[in-house]
Amino acid sequence: MADRDPGRVSADVNWREVARLVLTSREMDRLEEQELVPAKKVLYQFSARGHDLAQVLLGLQLKDGDAACGYYRSRPLLLALGVPLADALGSGMGLAGGYSDGRDIGVVFNYPNPGGAHALPMCGGVGPSIRRRPDGPRRSTTNRKC
Repeated sequence: MADRDPGRVSADVNWREVARLVLTSREMDRLEEQELVPAKKVLYQFSARGHDLAQVLLGLQLKDGDAACGYYRSRPLLLALGVPLADALGSGMGLAGGYSDGRDIGVVFNYPNPGGAHALPMCGGVGPSIRRRPDGPRRSTTNRKC
């Protein structure tokens, strides 16, 4: 068998962590849709259901030096990069204290991740883009706005 290509994505997947992140994202969507939006504590709610599994799998593969530019349904990707739950939920509520200090509108935010992959400032594009570190291959979707 040939040696593994270092530019390829690892086939080792922690499925428990994948399930935890996907279900957490879905519960956050449910909480916003059923409780926070009706109470007018969240003004903008963009469900990530149906976008979550692929984003979590991608986010768990990105490493320090990698970067991703998401879109308005990228919360699962951001959770996989390590955004704290309080920040992920509180940003949509305009709460101060997190890294954005309440300046984000929920799922449209950036994440400067010391020691990990970075979520670049989001620009309202249609889909996520990623850029691998210089020693790996460059990959991106058709989104060229970021």
